[in-house]
Amino acid sequence: MKKRIPAWLLLTLICVIAAGLLAATYNMTKPQIEANTAAKAEEARKALLPEATSFEYDEESNVYVAKNAAGEVIGYTTTVPTNGFGGEIEITVGVEPDGTITGISVGGANFSETAGLGARAKEAAFQDQFAGKTAPVALTKDDGEIDALTAATITSKAVIRGVNDAMNKLSEAAGFTIETAQVDVEELGDGWYAISLAGFGGDVRVELLVNDEFFIGQIVADVSSETPNYGGRIGDDYLSNYIGKTGQLELGTDVDAFSGATITSTAINKAVNQIMLYLIDPDAYAAQASAAAAALPDIESAKGERTSASAQGFAGPVKVEIAVTEDNTIEAIKIGDANFNETAGFGQKALEDDYQRQFIGKALPLNYEDVEAIAGATFTSKAVVEAINAGFAAMNEELPNIENAAGTRVTASAQGFAGPVAVEIAVAADNTIEAIKIGDENFNETAGFGQKALADGYQRQFIGKALPLNYEDVEAIAGATFTSKAVVEAINAGFAAMNEELPNIENAAGTRVTASAQGFAGPVAVEIAVAADNTIEAIKIGDENFNETAGFGQKALADGYQRQFIGKALPLNEGDVDMISGATFTSKAVVEAINAAFASMSAAAPDAPEATDAPAATSGEVKGTARGFMGDVTVVVNIENGMITGLRVDDKDFPEIEGVGTKVLDEDYANRYIGKSLPLTDADVEIIAGATRTCKAVAAAINNAYAPAEEAAAPEAEKNPIIIPAV
Repeated sequence: MKKRIPAWLLLTLICVIAAGLLAATYNMTKPQIEANTAAKAEEARKALLPEATSFEYDEESNVYVAKNAAGEVIGYTTTVPTNGFGGEIEITVGVEPDGTITGISVGGANFSETAGLGARAKEAAFQDQFAGKTAPVALTKDDGEIDALTAATITSKAVIRGVNDAMNKLSEAAGFTIETAQVDVEELGDGWYAISLAGFGGDVRVELLVNDEFFIGQIVADVSSETPNYGGRIGDDYLSNYIGKTGQLELGTDVDAFSGATITSTAINKAVNQIMLYLIDPDAYAAQASAAAAALPDIESAKGERTSASAQGFAGPVKVEIAVTEDNTIEAIKIGDANFNETAGFGQKALEDDYQRQFIGKALPLNYEDVEAIAGATFTSKAVVEAINAGFAAMNEELPNIENAAGTRVTASAQGFAGPVAVEIAVAADNTIEAIKIGDENFNETAGFGQKALADGYQRQFIGKALPLNYEDVEAIAGATFTSKAVVEAINAGFAAMNEELPNIENAAGTRVTASAQGFAGPVAVEIAVAADNTIEAIKIGDENFNETAGFGQKALADGYQRQFIGKALPLNEGDVDMISGATFTSKAVVEAINAAFASMSAAAPDAPEATDAPAATSGEVKGTARGFMGDVTVVVNIENGMITGLRVDDKDFPEIEGVGTKVLDEDYANRYIGKSLPLTDADVEIIAGATRTCKAVAAAINNAYAPAEEAAAPEAEKNPIIIPAV
């Protein structure tokens, strides 16, 4: 008789084997899971502080310190849990060093708020409300600035709790203070007093019965707003610890914190201390209330438009910066800078909070009689008012139009945070900035940070400043160090280029060619020297027949205009160069003459076999290569009956410039060629601004793929650029 394995033993073996397999699978996948979780957390931090290049974790505070490439601290982030309607929610908050919120992220692995209701807390429309705010934050129904999610009040309050909890942690790590409004103690009668302070989930109301010797006889706390299983569990057993005590009580020493509800128990203890201070030392309580009410608003945290100006004081310039609200009143003010040099004991009183506080809430422009002058410092007092009015007037002036500027115009770029930052300036005869224009089609700085460089208010500060600039000469954009520095670097680079001599075409090593095109009043001759990489090495515009209009077309003869062509790839598009204001015909003639000269040079060169010399691929997948700006550009083309049905630019070892030529790798760019017939003509070439050479290389590579040149006839033919002359 055969022995059978008992069913229970078989089941046990199966369970052991299954458990072992699960454990092995978990151990194998755990590192990857942890890596994915860490990557997502890093991505969330990066989204809140996009200019950070590194995040250093502080174990003691559980806060990440964000630093830029120069090692400067530009912000902090932390993540805290809070309980919503459906369970745990993770709130990640980013702040600048001064405590201004850069943004928040709502989510977490256990996020399970109701779809269509609380789940909308993860949407940008809700989260974006927090950017620019300072703690404590509150819902609009609680006199705050955050709109609650419709039909999702519990989730909204949970996010508010989480943000304020995170800000408390961040304030300790970063060192900024969280200003809270003074809350008055209520006298209920018969020895009872009450006060309400913010807890974890909302206000916690504490009522005390205090005898004549200031000892606590009874205590009641309303914790209905707190989390049910945490602060909401605080009851008489815990509160009885306060009975019989007096004075200022320290949590953790005089009274234990409630386990799992530190924030709620802290609010109760603070409320008790406020009531006791009100009773035992009324003067100290009043002074505390007065100080809270009288704190000078921080201009860095102000929501209004900021503007600044200087006026002559007694001993030098007096600079004043103000934040102006929509109703044209002063929200915040900062008097003085590094050059402030007014008399000690007199003009220097303008730096004191008590003097500056009087300006808050005043309507602009000011009359001198609207403010209290500093005794013995008439010049300083008047300078403050004049600077305020000058800043307000400048804020309402239009930015000078660079197209109408009389000064020498020059353009340069510098690397910002997300790409090149182009700046054009008009330089007056005394080397001051007459007009400015920041940004071009390649400007890609971070929304809410670097993009503030495009605002008139930021650009206006440069008008009238002497060149070259020092970085300290201008107000940097908060949280956008890279962009701010790029603007200054580009301005200085443009100014330096303006003062360089134009390359002498007689000494140029490149191939010299000449051509003319019809301008406004006659032919416009242009001679160029073309370098081996088909860029302009030197240029000379005009000859004895040049007859363009004085003050308009004749500006083409100026070094400042001609200098912009140096280093540009040929052939040119009109968008590659700055047009002369009021001289469109002349400007176009210059470009046409340059392209004609370049085309004549190409025509004079030995003929290379054209792509059409070889059989054309009418259908199938083919590959072609052509020379781009920095190296070979390869494409893979799908062709059906001589028409492009698919295109991919090979990104392996792609040599073109990041952020410019690399734009041809985008699927959207490749899709522009779908449906076009082969071979491509110059009219079919899809040009991206700033990447003309790369785009033409893509088109040439497509043609080479369609009809490859015979290698035996010209081994390097497929690597030579197909030059598509300008029309």
